[in-house]
Amino acid sequence: MDQDDGQQRTNTSARRQALNACDACRQRKTKCDEGKPSCGRCVRLSLACMYAETVTSQKYLSVAELNGTLKRIEQKLDNLADSRSQRGIGEQESTVQTDSQAGGDIQPRHTGCVAPSELALPERHSTAPQHLLSWPCSPLKLNSHELRYPLDMEVRQGKLPRNIDPPRCVRPTTSRETNWVSNLSLSQLRELTRHYFVHFHSPYLILDEATFYSHQLSNALQNDFSSGIDSCLVLLVLALGAAAASDTGNDEWVPLHSANASVEAGLAFFHLASELFQEAEAPDWTSVQCLLLMGYEKHQPAPTDQTCRQPLLIVALCRRQLYSSKLRVYDAWRRIHQACSLILVLLPLEHSLQPLHCHLYWDAYLHESQLLVEFDFPPSGLSRLESAVPLPIAPESRAGSHHQHDQFYFLALIALRRLLNSIHVYLYTQEREDTDSRNQTPGPSSLPSRHSDKFLLVPHSVISELDRQLEEWRACLPANLLFAGYAPSLDTDVTELDASRPTHERVMRSLKARYFAAKSIMYRPSLYRLLHHVGTEPLPNEDMAGARIAVHAALLSVRESGLLYEPIGLLLHPINSWRTSFALAVQVAFLLRGGDLCRAALPRGWEVVQRIREQVGVVVSLASPSAARDYEILGNLG
Repeated sequence: MDQDDGQQRTNTSARRQALNACDACRQRKTKCDEGKPSCGRCVRLSLACMYAETVTSQKYLSVAELNGTLKRIEQKLDNLADSRSQRGIGEQESTVQTDSQAGGDIQPRHTGCVAPSELALPERHSTAPQHLLSWPCSPLKLNSHELRYPLDMEVRQGKLPRNIDPPRCVRPTTSRETNWVSNLSLSQLRELTRHYFVHFHSPYLILDEATFYSHQLSNALQNDFSSGIDSCLVLLVLALGAAAASDTGNDEWVPLHSANASVEAGLAFFHLASELFQEAEAPDWTSVQCLLLMGYEKHQPAPTDQTCRQPLLIVALCRRQLYSSKLRVYDAWRRIHQACSLILVLLPLEHSLQPLHCHLYWDAYLHESQLLVEFDFPPSGLSRLESAVPLPIAPESRAGSHHQHDQFYFLALIALRRLLNSIHVYLYTQEREDTDSRNQTPGPSSLPSRHSDKFLLVPHSVISELDRQLEEWRACLPANLLFAGYAPSLDTDVTELDASRPTHERVMRSLKARYFAAKSIMYRPSLYRLLHHVGTEPLPNEDMAGARIAVHAALLSVRESGLLYEPIGLLLHPINSWRTSFALAVQVAFLLRGGDLCRAALPRGWEVVQRIREQVGVVVSLASPSAARDYEILGNLG
């Protein structure tokens, strides 16, 4: 019976996919390019091209249908905001009018006529974990200036030394005119580039792999890695490849006289690339690629010593591609902001955008968003053009299974990022505006103790609608990315998880981690209501259930991010994973200080939060300054 059911599902799937072809191609059993109104074969043979009307399963939604779903989600949010405007839910015009053809002409809107309030990405994200400390239930009272400590501490870091020796496996050069990179063998180059494309290419697709090997690497070899923007780009790829090799157990790429081997792997390549970029930088798309790679390198931390290779060490206390054992968040933002500014210059100059241009726009969009969601850096304004830049669609000739997986993952990130922006707009942005208006002059007396009371006014219908749209996003994922949704019974144990996972599984779990993080942020108003519930009336069931979801989903996000069991250097967004774990620890501390009703919201397995703190204490002195302050705050909360 099971075999018959399986065979029936297989046949149904095959029929559903075959119906995408036109009638003429299906009858001839030839490959159809599915062009509409007429496919290429019918146009060539002057045949009448007709398509059968079908009802597509959610598992086989096309990119256009995914984009249509996203438009409907934002339109419903706009309608909901209009109906709730009298209750403080501000009006927000939909900004998504995206063309699904990546190669077509676009007409970007003029950035000068768009007001800052029209940015799709809010200028300030009040969901960052330090804002939990402004809640009335917090035993720590920080004023509005003190709550900016992550940004304040990151920008005050000093400059780093640049005297890094070449890797151990490279023969030193005797000529002052030739750098040591030219002594790399072809097998060594292949090893480092392979590590890059295996570990770092899939999440963001900054490079075109075919172009890299056929053009950019070839040009760098001809120039002995000493001149040209292509040489700079290849050096950055080698830097990331050396870091990945070190993180997977290969120490031959660390500097010759390094006292901290796993920290400085790839750093020598990076310094050469930085020096070369100052001379080779130009207003072109290759420079954008270099800037994004620089920001990506500076953004990702890695182990600082051999003990950091243990799976239960915290991301923010380790470092991968940075100048030293410190996180350099400010340096990451500078490079990404520079890339965004260059894109804003190049986009209006393009008559038509190529797929790579669209990829780089959305790469920068996602990179910047990941930083701005945790730190109050000023946005570049790149999101002003999101309605004019097409989604990056892969050419049909390159639509292999592996490339399609990467492509759909990238599209899923874009859709989720837009939905998260909507959550910020409809639940948090107005809250921050109220805070700013009441705290114009920072000081000990300007405690933002009342601004979070706005959570009491958020209707359950708004949260339910946002949650429904998040679940719709998940249900629209292709079959190879689809995962089970949130359930109260989901396990939070990490002991059975394997640290040595293939890249596609790491990417999959990263997507799940973002999904759970979004759900946790979405239900945070219910947690606020639970923590500040007073009076004799019972807490509504919706708030109790929502508070449990907020904490449980945060714990699931930390679990899926790989923070607790994966080599730190291979995490996709380690600083965001750490900040999620910090927010979780703060919320658990608040609940533990409450009564029995608050403790009832703690999920099974919450004790892992204490386990994280104990592991962090070993290497806290090597953390970034903002992470060190996070750890100090956790100690003060008890």
